[in-house]
Amino acid sequence: MLDGVYCFGVDGLPVFVDAGAPTDDELRALPQTVITRLATMLQLWENWAVLHHTEAAESVNRNDGAAMQALGQLAASGQGPEQASAIVNRLLDQQAYTTAVTDVFCLSSVLFVALIDLVRLTNPRRSLAAVADAGGAH
Repeated sequence: MLDGVYCFGVDGLPVFVDAGAPTDDELRALPQTVITRLATMLQLWENWAVLHHTEAAESVNRNDGAAMQALGQLAASGQGPEQASAIVNRLLDQQAYTTAVTDVFCLSSVLFVALIDLVRLTNPRRSLAAVADAGGAH
């Protein structure tokens, strides 16, 4: 039975590493994997924000009473047409990113529940008889 391996330490001398203990390469790869996944989630979040911004911007037109009222109020407060449009665009950005965060959290929760079910399915069922017979243990 393999209890471990020898590998070279920082000083160049062989060091015994227990079997199952993470090596330096694995410990270095773990944060890299986490950062890569976070970057992927960030990319997903930004893509969904662009999608939601596009959907919201398509609804802002001359036929939309709420949009025209908001632009009218901004014009009445002294904003020019470009400034009013920029303010509305920024509001759409905020709403799009908020909606994208909600989408990412919903996707994460679905994946979390799916992983719980996967763990439950892969764990073997323990019989109640083995639990009842503690064999003299406390």
